[in-house]
Amino acid sequence: MSQNVAPARKVRVTAQSVAFLALTEGADAVASLHAKPGCEIAPATFDAACDLLAGQPAVREALEGLRSDLFGEGGSGERGRPAAKVGESRGYKVQQVGDSDPFIRLPVSLLGLAKGGTATVTFDNGVIRVKA
Repeated sequence: MSQNVAPARKVRVTAQSVAFLALTEGADAVASLHAKPGCEIAPATFDAACDLLAGQPAVREALEGLRSDLFGEGGSGERGRPAAKVGESRGYKVQQVGDSDPFIRLPVSLLGLAKGGTATVTFDNGVIRVKA
């Protein structure tokens, strides 16, 4: 007979609670909290806690060291696929919101565009060209 075991409930761990725990009990307590199922701390939460500890350089360095041990030296993490490279071919799913026309979302960073930039889009027979 098998037992039904409920999955661990997720606990919201805030940057303030991580900073307080690091100040009062040290980075080891933060590591043990992160190891508990359901209490995993996101990289962005570590970053925000380090920002809160700007006046406590020793505690901040310990917390930054713990973050790099757990997640590596990378940034806060990225969602989705890695950025496309020049010459690479990719497929994109067609999306539709409500009664609108179908559309696709394309990354434009390879064109050197940022938010607020303008791109020229040319529609040919079966081909869409995007230029910066």
